[in-house]
Amino acid sequence: MKNKIREALPFRRRHDVSADPGPYSPIDSSKDEIRIIHLLPGEFGDTINIELVPVSLSSDPPPQYDALSYVWGREPCQTPALVNGRPITITSNLDNALRYFRDKYDEKTLWVDAVCINQADNVEKGPQVQMMGQIYSKAARVLVWLGPAADGSDELLEHMSQGFSGEEIADATLQSSSLSLMGRPWFTRIWVQQEIALAALDPTICCGRHTLSWATWCLYMLRLLFALEDVFRDVMHRQEMEGVAIRPLPTDSAEVEEEKYQKLLKHIENNKKSIAIQKALLTLENLASLRGRVEMASGTYNDKMFEIVAYIKAKKDPQTFASAESASKAPLSADELRKTFQENGMGEEAMREYIKSYVGEDDPTEFPRLIGTVSHLDATDDRDKVFGILGLAKFVGQPIQADYDKTKRQVYAQAMATIIRDGLHLSYTRLSIFESKKKGLPSWVPEIGGKNVGGADILPNYRAVENAIPSSCAEVPPTTFSDDYQTLLVGGVELGRVSMVIEQPITEDPELTNPDERFTLKDELKTLIIEKQIPPKTVWKTLIGNRDTNLFAERDATWDDDQVDLLRSEDKMLQAVAAMCGQNYEGTQNQNGLSQDDSRFIRLQFFATCRKATLFFTDTGKMGLVIGKVAKGDVIAALFGVGMTFVLRKSSSLSRFMKELGKKERKQEPTYEMIGTCHVGERKFGYVDEDSGFQTFIIN
Repeated sequence: MKNKIREALPFRRRHDVSADPGPYSPIDSSKDEIRIIHLLPGEFGDTINIELVPVSLSSDPPPQYDALSYVWGREPCQTPALVNGRPITITSNLDNALRYFRDKYDEKTLWVDAVCINQADNVEKGPQVQMMGQIYSKAARVLVWLGPAADGSDELLEHMSQGFSGEEIADATLQSSSLSLMGRPWFTRIWVQQEIALAALDPTICCGRHTLSWATWCLYMLRLLFALEDVFRDVMHRQEMEGVAIRPLPTDSAEVEEEKYQKLLKHIENNKKSIAIQKALLTLENLASLRGRVEMASGTYNDKMFEIVAYIKAKKDPQTFASAESASKAPLSADELRKTFQENGMGEEAMREYIKSYVGEDDPTEFPRLIGTVSHLDATDDRDKVFGILGLAKFVGQPIQADYDKTKRQVYAQAMATIIRDGLHLSYTRLSIFESKKKGLPSWVPEIGGKNVGGADILPNYRAVENAIPSSCAEVPPTTFSDDYQTLLVGGVELGRVSMVIEQPITEDPELTNPDERFTLKDELKTLIIEKQIPPKTVWKTLIGNRDTNLFAERDATWDDDQVDLLRSEDKMLQAVAAMCGQNYEGTQNQNGLSQDDSRFIRLQFFATCRKATLFFTDTGKMGLVIGKVAKGDVIAALFGVGMTFVLRKSSSLSRFMKELGKKERKQEPTYEMIGTCHVGERKFGYVDEDSGFQTFIIN
């Protein structure tokens, strides 16, 4: 009950100025004032002794300090640090970092958020967090603390500092050490993005007693991880080929059963490692792209950044360099890259344009894009999923302000309203509302970084939505929000009401008794399709989800050209659907029949889309898919004027916005809960039913 009261009436937890302020004297953020620490000299085992000093970032000359990028950690250190002579509890990880950075003879000047910001004072904390972009960009150095030496990190960084040979890149021990290093908590922090991207000079990686420039470390780490990915690509292919062979059979002897079980355990281990490799590569690629884009925007351009971005491009697209026979022989240094470009008639300016084209025209620091990219990263306080990127984020309209007196519900609602305002195409195409109500959020507000429940092929395709925005119907009522951001008012068209529901419309035969029938439509769905005389094309466009929308721009990396052509072939797709439905489809003249392999591949794509989905029919004859518990009577609506479709349910509760309306207005304006985004077969983005009449949906 207490939590509900706090959510409804958030108390302002201001620092009590009459209480003991500890070591903190007041600072004025409006004058760019911050605190820095003087880490006093001492032996490694001595008590941490710190002097806190207020300074202004706008002073002349500016203050000189190094900014620390690290993981707070949750475990408190048993030995308090002395801050201005007062004992203060810090975390064990910070205590460890300060011991490594401390000098025996000279004091060090640092900025460390946990100590320099009075964490007990929300009035101070919000503006100081807002200033973190300035703090990191104006630091003399950004020091990245990964932790003490462990799991071969000393040997790894030693090799990196000396330069790798081709043989060492293929060294299994170094590859394993690189993956272990990437598994450290620092790489999961949301704060890392702005700390790395905004550093004025190349950040310094610190692990144990070893230090290395971030760009050098990043390049060698990428080379090791890409080499490891190549190894595991072959491993996973072999594993896929023997997947069916290790399924247990009733006729297996105990010896064969044990052998299959051990192979299964190895498969599970390989799957985990493959996921870890992909996650590590994605993390580094995102950081490299983000820092590269920020560097270019600031007018700086260095060889190392060029090397990193071009190397990623060479590995992703082996045809990038005409003189390279394969990605494994792609240029590995700035000099080699320049030589390769020159051989292809490209000068310095062309090389810079190439880098820009790889990083992309889209600005990754735009708030809607940035939050979608980093939402999977961790923050101790959920509100920091938003506040932790404000130093880096760009806004079209009024920027969000860090305010720790606001609840998570308030912060996330304002963030989603900003995403809809500044980047509609990056709203419900990237973030899921599946768990919104469970997490205590308004139904239209996603849980940022929430659990991935699948259904990517049911979410609207962001490029399709982006292309639809310029031509969206001007008659659609504008999107607005209540003053407290708890209610969404959005224009749209009702497409129909749910009349029938079928969960998981495609089933899988786990015994694989007939490979051609591994994935089949539920009998009740087959019967409905025949009774309602639903055209095969409608079934196809429903079961494939949004995949046929994005095939031309974004395809599964595992598909070959023949498979892409297959999914683009209307005749082949309709043949497959007709066979699944028990219908006849002759196709066009001179059209070859569907092979067994093609049929299996198409059925697999349908199953992948529908695996966690619910299929629905509407009273207006439409057919669609949704992730979530859709019910009879739910409204299917196209919202925002760009054809994004949603499942809405009439709500019995009144929002604060509705309570403020007069009784007459309230009766005329039903309110809804947003159940989820949905895919409606044969409905294109940007298409609206003007003759159906627009209305404003009020969504709590």
